[in-house]
Amino acid sequence: MTYRTVFSTLMLLAMLGVAGSAQAQRIERMPGYFDFDELERIVGAETTLEVNVKGALLRMAAEAARIEDDTLADMLLKLVAIQVRGYTLDYESREVLRDRVGPLARKLSEDGWDRVVRVSEDGEFVEMLVRDTSGERVEGMMVFVIQSGDNGTVFVNIVGEIDPEDIGRIGRRFRIDVLEDL
Repeated sequence: MTYRTVFSTLMLLAMLGVAGSAQAQRIERMPGYFDFDELERIVGAETTLEVNVKGALLRMAAEAARIEDDTLADMLLKLVAIQVRGYTLDYESREVLRDRVGPLARKLSEDGWDRVVRVSEDGEFVEMLVRDTSGERVEGMMVFVIQSGDNGTVFVNIVGEIDPEDIGRIGRRFRIDVLEDL
């Protein structure tokens, strides 16, 4: 291998690394992005479910969905990232977490997020906020669900353009009760 080939390969790898790093920075700066670090400190437990879908993987999921549902595929192509964290917590830990998520949701409201759903009954707590910076479309969604059972505590962050009409459609498609009636 010549010096020129090695140098070209290293430059290509460096550019790819910079591009990947720049994309990660852009996602973190997007209005609909939620940084799970603070929430993970609040929970204080290991995740039992973690999903991070973005970039090429998200585009691949969109194209796979196109086989059954063109509209869903088009909606997925407008997204930048989907992040999910799930935890299995005992009753006491869930109650402590519930008390801490309320102030976190209020802080998000102060930062420009709008609360669209809040349910607190029968041991279930659901809080859904959306980030609408344009007045025309939702640019992010954050859902907090705290309930009993395995992975009963789940947090979801969707980053990207979300048409409000699609939120209910997604709920019906994937049988997410809290989203179905929106």
